[in-house]
Amino acid sequence: MSKDYQPAERFRYRVYRLGDLTYVPHYEGFGYVAPGYGVGTYHHYTAQELLNAGAIPTSALLWRRAKTLTLDDQLGIIQGN
Repeated sequence: MSKDYQPAERFRYRVYRLGDLTYVPHYEGFGYVAPGYGVGTYHHYTAQELLNAGAIPTSALLWRRAKTLTLDDQLGIIQGN
């Protein structure tokens, strides 16, 4: 590894835990996806679908998503920043 190595910046996003699975915002699209998305399943879930199924909202540090606001962005909007 190069001495100039810099890890990719990560941002706090809303994710949902349902059992042992963590559903994360799709990288480029809308909705949440399960591990293995694109390998056998292409289903996107809404936050409401996950909540209705008993998922627990939490947060995780992820690479920036193209179409999803970070939790800090959302807080800024709520606070009028």
